[in-house]
Amino acid sequence: MKKVIFCIGLTALFFSSALQGFAQDRVAVSVEASSLGPGAKVAIKAFDSLDVRLGGNGFSYNFSGKAQNVDYKIKLHLMSFCALADWFPFEEHDWRFTGGAILNKNRVNVDAKPAVSYKVGDTTYTAAQVGSLAGKITFKPVAPYLGLGWGKPFGNDSHWSMSFDLGAMYQDSPKINLDASGPIASDPTFQANLAQEKDQLKDKTNRFKFYPVIAIGVTYKF
Repeated sequence: MKKVIFCIGLTALFFSSALQGFAQDRVAVSVEASSLGPGAKVAIKAFDSLDVRLGGNGFSYNFSGKAQNVDYKIKLHLMSFCALADWFPFEEHDWRFTGGAILNKNRVNVDAKPAVSYKVGDTTYTAAQVGSLAGKITFKPVAPYLGLGWGKPFGNDSHWSMSFDLGAMYQDSPKINLDASGPIASDPTFQANLAQEKDQLKDKTNRFKFYPVIAIGVTYKF
């Protein structure tokens, strides 16, 4: 988690330093709390009604879950970087439409909790047969984003402003990798049962094809 926050802060510092040569009121830096994790962005005023934002978010969270008959320790890793365009259709208002792309590094690691036996598919196996049962869930690496927002960093006298974003990124169906390390791992029947377990995990994560993005932030204009 500390590495994630450090990388996001370093990214924001790099962009803000590199863009210092722009004219006054054309560069702003924001920090935010988001459903993608805490993050930071740099906004650039491209035209009177169009801003461009670049930034990143990250967060890690551990919890427990169950698919079919196996209990898992689950670690959620959120890591994403975005390139967004904000269009302000109304000159006198701060409402905007946002579109762009998100480099999606989000993933979920799953690790079966220690047990005397595991029921995988329709068959029960001993812990000695299965060994460890672990895997990873990943999503589409580049996800399009569409949303609505409020907050205009440029065009007012104050250096400080607030922002709010509500939208979704499309990260498609998840890719599931799940493997056992025990002596039965290569058995065809076990592999068929393991495929059922993968389907259960996929069903639980398919709801996140469209990942909701909600963010609130504080922006400083140079």
